Amino acid sequence: MIIKIEPPPNYDKLKAVFTLHEGVVFTYGEIIYNPDGLRINRPLLKHEEMHFEQQKKYGVENWWDRYMVQTAFRLSQEIPAFQAQYKEAKKKLKDKNWQYRYLLQLAGQLSSELYGKLMTLEEAKNAIQKDEPFAFDI
Repeated sequence: MIIKIEPPPNYDKLKAVFTLHEGVVFTYGEIIYNPDGLRINRPLLKHEEMHFEQQKKYGVENWWDRYMVQTAFRLSQEIPAFQAQYKEAKKKLKDKNWQYRYLLQLAGQLSSELYGKLMTLEEAKNAIQKDEPFAFDI
């Protein structure tokens, strides 16, 4: 994947739908748009690679159109991405306390306003730490 330090092509649409904050990255096809130029670590890369694979399945523009308006679809795309991110992080974080702290951080993100507060912190934590991929029929 290619990383560009600029907003994605659909940034204006995203701003109209979401409350964006510093540090948010966006996958649009094979490009990760990183407007703030922050470091993208291996777990976050895995998260974004999952979105790339999802977008290949639905088509990039169709994926983003659905993602912005269909909350169930958005959740169905984010949970597997967060699972991939957590799984990757656990390869380096061998200490269970650090794993739990990272899990809470991710669950806080998934349950935040950025994604539309689609689930509680506890629901997000439980979904992310499942070993099997979270399956949706969307």
